[in-house]
Amino acid sequence: MEIKIIKQELSVCKIKDLSKVDYSDEIFFLGKTDEEISLVCSSNYNPAFRAHISSKGKLPIPVGYYIKIQPGNRSFLGGGLFADMFKDATDMIRDSIAMHGDEWSKIINEKSFSETFISVKGECLKNVPRGYDPLHPQAEY
Repeated sequence: MEIKIIKQELSVCKIKDLSKVDYSDEIFFLGKTDEEISLVCSSNYNPAFRAHISSKGKLPIPVGYYIKIQPGNRSFLGGGLFADMFKDATDMIRDSIAMHGDEWSKIINEKSFSETFISVKGECLKNVPRGYDPLHPQAEY
């Protein structure tokens, strides 16, 4: 066994799925407990601070604010629905946009909105979900 000094910053990342690990990259430690899988790798992969802030604190609600602070001018601040696995929340927001389309358009097209926020975007579906009019002016949302 050889002990050597590692001259780079390391990060500990909690991961959910080992299939997403690129084993061709240099990994310094991979650990697994009943609760989590941890990977220790170069900080070049994950040099960021991330936080999700919601009105319910740490409770797992999908709507809130997200902040990521990362070097290299890659920081990000956003708000909205971040956990699309909460189907009910996604449907509620989609229904509200469909029912109040004129109000939605007015808000996102106001000059003060575009001066404050870069855009309204996120993961997009290839097709409009069943039950929604594909010709609706807000179908893309």
